[in-house]
Amino acid sequence: MWEKLIHFVKNQPSKVLGIDIGTGAIKIACISSIQGHPKITQVHVCDLPSDSFQNDHFMDIDFLADLLRRELETAGISAKHAVTAVSGRMIFTRQVSFPVMKQEELQEAVRWDIEKYVPYPPESYYYDFAVLSERPEKTELEVFLVAAPQTMVDGISDILRKAGLTTLAIDIEPLAIYRTMESGENSLLVDIGAEVSHITVFQNGRPILARTIPVSGRRFTEDVMRSLKVTAREAENIKKGSFTNVQPQVSQLVIGLVSEIHRTVEYFQVQKKQISLEKLFLSGGGSRLSNLKEQLEKELDMPVLLHDPFKAIEVDNSFDLQYIRSIAPQMAVAVGLAMRGGEL
Repeated sequence: MWEKLIHFVKNQPSKVLGIDIGTGAIKIACISSIQGHPKITQVHVCDLPSDSFQNDHFMDIDFLADLLRRELETAGISAKHAVTAVSGRMIFTRQVSFPVMKQEELQEAVRWDIEKYVPYPPESYYYDFAVLSERPEKTELEVFLVAAPQTMVDGISDILRKAGLTTLAIDIEPLAIYRTMESGENSLLVDIGAEVSHITVFQNGRPILARTIPVSGRRFTEDVMRSLKVTAREAENIKKGSFTNVQPQVSQLVIGLVSEIHRTVEYFQVQKKQISLEKLFLSGGGSRLSNLKEQLEKELDMPVLLHDPFKAIEVDNSFDLQYIRSIAPQMAVAVGLAMRGGEL
């Protein structure tokens, strides 16, 4: 997507990196095409300092570029073509309607109307759009708009360039994750990150609504630390095991997450009247909280699946399966990005 930045690559490289620079870590997945058969051949995760990303901006691009370059060398990853993504509160998405028209005319119509929808100063953002479907009456087109500040998009482009990589595309995280989802046509995606979480509604395989909410893995950790007076590392271990002693505090955060999910669904129902939701996918590092899946199923009365992106594509048999399982929740964006680069 992203006008002026994304190019359709006719001759795909044999190796493509998916690079997810999050607020808490950099996640890297490499897909190699071996005799035309794609598989994940390398993965790598490295933690980031807590102050690397603030107010939806990278604080030190040179530092992050140097760190990415060194981590690629340490992991023995030699591929140079990458797909990355932008995320956060500043990403704007909206579904709008236009009269049926030719693609060239639609491009002009969006260009002239975009300022009606995007809450940023003119010329301060990049945008793109995709036609979701024609309505049955053939008089309107449903169009999905995406916009992000130029500083954010340019920043992540600079990080990859200074790390010695060639950017094939810049995507948005919900679309990347969807590529790794099985039977997610009518579903909710809840991606719990270090600082914020993202809720996306998919209908008929299309992203209809995307929201950013202030529930995060770090908030879970901080509550456990305060309740038990333990270190961050100890709190992380407690989160993945038994958190009986902090059940009230954690339950309050789960209730907040459930409230945001209900609010998202209700907003969609007001706009569209009808909605079909068959299941909820939990993704992101924060989804590893013990018993979170069971609590959400109870509160939402809906099947909840812990998303494993490695089921979407073959994984090289050289990997330690226990390690792959341990990092799976936080690798969905990186894997989905690498899959886009290979046109999968």
